[in-house]
Amino acid sequence: EDGPRPLLVVAHTYLFATAWPMTVSITLLYWFLLAANAKEIKFMTYMAHGGTNALIIVDTLFSGHTFHLTRVWPTFVIAAAYTVFTRIYALAGGMDMYGNNYVYSILDWTNGAERATFWALLAIFVVTPASVVFAWGFCKMRGCCIPRSRTTAQLIHY
Repeated sequence: EDGPRPLLVVAHTYLFATAWPMTVSITLLYWFLLAANAKEIKFMTYMAHGGTNALIIVDTLFSGHTFHLTRVWPTFVIAAAYTVFTRIYALAGGMDMYGNNYVYSILDWTNGAERATFWALLAIFVVTPASVVFAWGFCKMRGCCIPRSRTTAQLIHY
């Protein structure tokens, strides 16, 4: 270790370790639980719940970022905070542009809190850890298949 890393490198390391599993988790939850009931799927939905995964995979393949399991704890904090936010949103009377008082129908706290609790706990304690393992495995696989320069690894590794 050559001393403390620049703040930007530390921030990037944590953001990368958080963005990867969050993106995969949200995509899995959307396509498996919500898309089947959608009346219409717009282009922006494909980009938000699919295109972002393509971008993160391409970024990972070409950048040589390392993925540290010790730095994924913010992922779980964000997932829990989002669950609390959706509960407060519903209780405060928040509405989307269609008049729904939920952000995603599986987290409709006003119409079956037990169901919303089940899906929230599943997302936090099953889907998010699975996404973390997937992201870690993808980065490990990439490291075996695609060589990267030593200086990139030294710069990004914190």
